[in-house]
Amino acid sequence: MEIVESCNVKIWVGLKNMKNGRTKKIKDVEKILQNYVNTFSSDCYSLTETKFIYTGGCEKGVVIGLINYPRFERTNEHILQNAIDIGTMLMYKLNQYRVTITTPTKTYMLKNDTNEIRR
Repeated sequence: MEIVESCNVKIWVGLKNMKNGRTKKIKDVEKILQNYVNTFSSDCYSLTETKFIYTGGCEKGVVIGLINYPRFERTNEHILQNAIDIGTMLMYKLNQYRVTITTPTKTYMLKNDTNEIRR
């Protein structure tokens, strides 16, 4: 049995393109995430579909999960920084103005204040 310090971080991202209103598919996010893992990280992430329901509407989205997997132990700081990097990348690639990252004790909101949309 292996035991490591627990860390559970989630990235919450909408799939509706804020510039043109089109909705991306989970396969689009999977492809982006797989490329990130193959290029920058040897970590493992979970990807789950979700639906955001809010005043005046709703939107499809995804939740990307990061944990401290004992086989490839990481520090909590490393895991959080990966979440920030992935969340920032997805914010631009999916044309979002905001992305939320949650931990058991804090919530971080990434903001695209410049409204810059990258291709």
